[in-house]
Amino acid sequence: MKHSFFVTGLFLASTLLGEGLSFAKIFTDHCVLQRDMPVPVWGWAEPEVEVTVEFSSQKKRTTTDKTGKWMIRLDPMVANTKGQQLKVTAFGTSAILKDILIGEVWLASGQSNMGFSIPKSTHAEEARKLIPHPMFRRFKVGPYIADEPLADIGTDGAFQNPHWRMGDDGKWRTVDNERFGLDWISAVAAWFGHEIRISQGVPVGIIESHFGGSKLYCWMPRGSLERSPEFTRDIIERYRDQKKKWDDAYAAWQDDPNRDPNRPPTEPWRLSCLYNAMISPIAPLAMRGVIWYQGESNQGRAEAYRRQLPTMVKEWRQTFRQNDMAFLAVQLPAFGKVRVWPRSPWAEIRESIALLEKSLPNTATVVSTDCGLPDEIHPPLKKPIGQRLALAARSKIYGEKNLVYREPRPEKIIFQEKGALIDFDQNLFTKDEQTEVTGFSLAGLDQKFHPAQARIKSDGKVWVTSDKVKEAVAVRYAWQDSPIANLQNKQSMPVGTFRSDIWELQTQARITAPLVLKSGGTPDKPEVFDGQGMLIDLGTKVSEHDWIMDGDLWTSQPGFLKSFGHTPRIAGQTAGLFIGDIPITIPRDHKAEKDRPDMKSKCYFPPEKLKPGEMGYAKDGSLYFRWPKGCKPGKAIGADRGRFKPIILPAKNGVNGVSIACSNIIIRNLTVKYAGNDGFNIHGNRKGIRLENVRALSCADEGISAHETTEMEVFDSEIAWNGSISGGVTDVNDSVTTYRNCIVHDNTGAAFSFTGKAHRVYDSLIYNQEKTFHVHKEVDFKEERNKIK
Repeated sequence: MKHSFFVTGLFLASTLLGEGLSFAKIFTDHCVLQRDMPVPVWGWAEPEVEVTVEFSSQKKRTTTDKTGKWMIRLDPMVANTKGQQLKVTAFGTSAILKDILIGEVWLASGQSNMGFSIPKSTHAEEARKLIPHPMFRRFKVGPYIADEPLADIGTDGAFQNPHWRMGDDGKWRTVDNERFGLDWISAVAAWFGHEIRISQGVPVGIIESHFGGSKLYCWMPRGSLERSPEFTRDIIERYRDQKKKWDDAYAAWQDDPNRDPNRPPTEPWRLSCLYNAMISPIAPLAMRGVIWYQGESNQGRAEAYRRQLPTMVKEWRQTFRQNDMAFLAVQLPAFGKVRVWPRSPWAEIRESIALLEKSLPNTATVVSTDCGLPDEIHPPLKKPIGQRLALAARSKIYGEKNLVYREPRPEKIIFQEKGALIDFDQNLFTKDEQTEVTGFSLAGLDQKFHPAQARIKSDGKVWVTSDKVKEAVAVRYAWQDSPIANLQNKQSMPVGTFRSDIWELQTQARITAPLVLKSGGTPDKPEVFDGQGMLIDLGTKVSEHDWIMDGDLWTSQPGFLKSFGHTPRIAGQTAGLFIGDIPITIPRDHKAEKDRPDMKSKCYFPPEKLKPGEMGYAKDGSLYFRWPKGCKPGKAIGADRGRFKPIILPAKNGVNGVSIACSNIIIRNLTVKYAGNDGFNIHGNRKGIRLENVRALSCADEGISAHETTEMEVFDSEIAWNGSISGGVTDVNDSVTTYRNCIVHDNTGAAFSFTGKAHRVYDSLIYNQEKTFHVHKEVDFKEERNKIK
């Protein structure tokens, strides 16, 4: 994962296109073309002349464009192990490539662990004996960076530092024991390509396009970053700030007469620089797919990676004009301190990579936690990773049957009073037949994880318990940087990092815009929106406002709400502030309203009448509140930072976190906080609405609210700390709703308020509520097997 310095020793690589007749640089002697699909071949000649391309029994003609570029598409071909000539002719001149094979082509990309070569790897000697073969070829792109997409590899606009480790000479090479063969090839790609060649019995071509220390956004086209508000905020705007600081630092370095000429300030990674230089110029090459080993440089933003990686995959598929192009990714190996610790960016990046399979078809991920070392970010054990990627390709891409191509995964988790029963989809064993099962942790409602004991009850089930967790609601496995975990299958593939909860992560990204879902499906095929742990957080921290403090009564300066574009909330309906998660509610002073008709429902009543956890508004535009019990007033600074809860202003009145404006949709793995109205709001004649594993927390009105004739089911979800006097859940009109296996607690009103047509609540845990159910007497209502505390 080595970092790169972009300033010192840069030189411009230049090839003038359109001069003479040439192939694009990805086509050289000894290259491999993809079997069984149309194969684009392109290059350059004089502008607007006829070009003829001949290969095997095919002869194709086209005309160059105004820039001199030509492109044809060869018809799909079967694999061929006999080298053939690829010939292009224009204006009486020909260019010929020799020893061209037809087989399987894969792109190996990522950062330095993908570039980690065979000689440094654990199984180097074995590789020298097994892997070299005349039907195995490789090509290395770059390394280059560029600010705009390049027309060809290394052309005008490409930058290359002479100190960067090259490992190629711009040609396709047979993978043998020569310098540019096995000695330079990626170890992961070598073992992968070897297994594909043996299993499929065809030539294999590996194109290496990787760069040490690279971040994911370097591999994404600029348009994909600009189209996403999240990426714009977290990547583009952040880069602009970093670039400005670097520009200033570099100018100061240049002006310093005592500067070290070999140590200029390090330039931040440029936006899309590797996509521009090392992906765009080889597209639209025909190939089977991509193997991807990257994420070490993104572990600080691990949670957002689960949205960024699928976006990149979709963009690459468009770039290569292959909607079904395979993409196989490596879940990162162990790295970092060996310790029992509930927070781990490394675990979070593994989870984000693993979620790729749920996001897109024709993808797979492989576990590699057993291939890492706590103190080595470049672990030398690469053979198992390459082999597991090959197994995934053989099973999911080539359709081989009866292959165990991946690790055991949990299918079902049942929480019981004393622990959790986890049902896996494969038989389970422990590494080296150890008697103790390690790697699990449990948490209760306090969300604090404790190491847990576990035993294999039967081949595919594990029983997990902890003396410190009386009533478990969440389980995690291998949730450490370097996990102490030993579950595996018979083929020694370790169980990967996983968790049952969607609680906030250490690297959690915040989406600060409401979500409106308008596209539904059909009853037989509903649309699925999987947030994959997405957090929509609409709150604004106002702790540092210049509050006027009188003990536990705090008053804002005049114009406070207006400065944030807010107006006073209607009394008795919503919370107007939050202390951490806790809603500060607005009581209603009916006497004051009678005496002041102009202030009716304007929340005006004297501060002395406020109870802890209540607030009001004054005529001068200020608001005032009393701190709730258990929260100490003060400012969170210095050593006291962890003692004081922040003051949060929710979104504007009427703003929902998620508005559902369609039918037949499943919404999963999504958290909403600090909405100005409801966390999840459904209006209209909506059918087939299903919420799974969602959380509605600290919203100014209800957590979930269904209106009109909505028909909805909610499973495995949490509704807590919402500020409406009606309830954490409020379903009205003619709605028909069901809640199963939910956790509902600490809401201002009832846990559930039902005035609709028919409502059901099953198997749910309800606690810290003054009232559990508020149900209109004419409503069809049923509740069973709920735990109420």
